[in-house]
Formats: sequence, structure tokens, C-alpha cells
Amino acid sequence: MEAEEIDDLKAMIPVARKRDVSFGLCMGKSPEALGLFMHRVKTPDFLRRKVKRIDGVVPAKSTLGTVRCKGRKLMLTCHEEPPPNLLRQLKKFFIGIDMPMKVILLDASGSVIEKDDDEDDAEESSAPTARAEAFDDLRRVNDGWIEEDGLNRAMGRWRKAQRLVGPRIVAYARGRTPDAASIGQAWARAQDLGDRVGDPEGAYRMLERIVGRIKQAKASPEAPEGPSDGDALSAFKAAARRARRRIDAGDASGTLRQALIDAVQTAHRGDPEGALELLEAAARRQKAEG
Repeated sequence: MEAEEIDDLKAMIPVARKRDVSFGLCMGKSPEALGLFMHRVKTPDFLRRKVKRIDGVVPAKSTLGTVRCKGRKLMLTCHEEPPPNLLRQLKKFFIGIDMPMKVILLDASGSVIEKDDDEDDAEESSAPTARAEAFDDLRRVNDGWIEEDGLNRAMGRWRKAQRLVGPRIVAYARGRTPDAASIGQAWARAQDLGDRVGDPEGAYRMLERIVGRIKQAKASPEAPEGPSDGDALSAFKAAARRARRRIDAGDASGTLRQALIDAVQTAHRGDPEGALELLEAAARRQKAEG
């Protein structure tokens, strides 16, 4: 699977923690070559047809169905009998993409077909069930705290990058370059990942790819010329002076104050156009807020 497809797969895990999602799967000639697509809307049959076209998979060894995730337990309800050794290959696949999961295969009725051997044997016993569940609850609390703490840090990083770089991406997407529309679509997708799906890491990686595409396009000789750095810097300085006067006069919100700080940092990194767009966007927001 391509890196972007793996990012999309990771982005579906938080969704699968809230609801069932469709999946289509083909085993690979090696665990790294396994193909797995998930989607909240598309049908399992569509996803399987799509995954069979991936290089390195074995089309004859496939299955499809729905996925539900609880913590790090990934439960695949297979509408067809899964191929042999699927569980083992899935575990190695998820380890290979730095997302180890405990995999459970279920049939269409919800009965367990196969699950990780390292699952707690106590769960299979009726005598110590209450004790086992108590320890499971503790483990889930600890795992949840760790995941939530990591999610908060990742969300903060995404929010800051979104605030600093977002206006420049929007400005580029409104331009007349051949790739403007696709950049705009990619940015909308990144914001959807970070703000609605709840995958700030995936959104941040997509943002990095978008910035890379824009830099590459600007470095191309065919790229249309925009305003000179000198003109952009002069316009930014004028906007910064206006913002500073409003802040000093006490009629500016904290949003404009933070935007000015971010804009100065952006200008120091050699992007006066982006800095100017940050200030203009903050001014528009303040005007809209009254």
C-alpha cells in the first residue's frame, strides 16, 4: 500500500471506535504487501474490488465485511470465510505500519473465528470473570489516558500548523496555477481529518505534503510570478503597524494579538506573503465577530 493509503487507513481507526465501517482485504505475498481498505460509506464489495488491484496482493485470498475498534482491539466481522493465516499476517502488517493492534476475526453472526493468542486466558474462564474484567477496566483507563494525552499534544501541533500555514495554502488554492484546485481539495481533506475525524497526526502529515507540493511548484520555472518579496514585505510591515496600533489602543481581540505574533514568526522565516495573509485573515475574523 502507498503511504497515503496507509495514512487513510490510520485515519479510519478513530472512526471505527465510534461506529462500524466497511472493509475490503486481500492477503499479500508478505505481511508488508497485505492490502486493507476501510471506509465509512463505501460498500465492502467495492473496497475489496479496489484492494485486489494493489500490487503484491493475492486476489484469491480475500475477505470483506465491517470493522469495529475498541481501544487497541480491532474486530473484523467477515461476511465471507477469511483465508487461512489471515490473523497472523494482519498482526505483522499493523506492527509494520507502527500501529500494533490486537486482531479478532468474527463471522457474520458475531461469533469468534480466531483471535490473538496473547489475549487474557482469564477472559475465557467463567470463574475469575469479575476479576479479569476489573483488570481489563484498569488497563483500558491507563491506555485511554495515554492515548488521550498523546492526542492532545498532536492536536495542539496540528492547530498551530493550521493557524500558521493554513491561510497561505488557502491563498495559493485561490490562485490560477494548474494545481490550485487539487491543492484546495487536499487542504479540505486535511482539515476534515484533523477537525472532524479526529486524526491530527494524519492531518499534519497531509499538511506537510501540501506544503511540499506548493514549494516545488514555486521553485518550477513555469510557475507564474507573484509579487516580489520586497513588495510583500512592505505590505506586511504596513499591516503589522496597523495591527499594533489597534492592539495598543485596546480595541483588538486576543485573536489579532496572537495572529501578529504568528505573522512576525512567519515573516522571519522568509514568507512575508504568508505573514500578510495571517494578519488579513485575523482582521476579517475580528470584523465578522463585530
